[in-house]
Amino acid sequence: MSAKDLIPTLSRPPEERHRIAVKAGIASGKVRREKGIAIKAAQLALKLCPKLTKTNKQELIDSGVINPNDKLTVLTVAFANLAMAAAKGDTKALTSLIEFAGESYSAHQKDTEIDIKKRTLDANIKQSEDEPQDTEINLHIVVDKVPDKASDKYEK
Repeated sequence: MSAKDLIPTLSRPPEERHRIAVKAGIASGKVRREKGIAIKAAQLALKLCPKLTKTNKQELIDSGVINPNDKLTVLTVAFANLAMAAAKGDTKALTSLIEFAGESYSAHQKDTEIDIKKRTLDANIKQSEDEPQDTEINLHIVVDKVPDKASDKYEK
């Protein structure tokens, strides 16, 4: 289908626009429901109690990664296993834990940059309040500008 075959929505009759909108709304609702089901399934999967051997659970408790009274979920065990792998020198596991915790270098760098920009903006505002302002500077630029050939045709 080429661009010349496409018909703009506004040039279609109202009944056809309504039919298209209804069809789009139904499809949107279906996708939204499917996404909701997937989210609920993922949340349920994370709340499931995994089956751990007693030695694995005891190893996690002994290392201080989990509390013996905590309810174990898939998420808890996954993070505990990530922590154990990171402690053994797995750099990918360590990087994942740092990113999940929000402690990554890039997050700290972004926060620092935002702080610097805020302080700079505050300093500029304070400085501009302290100094006298030339309110006519923009007026001079607009009035004193020489019109070019392109703008001459619009002035007639």
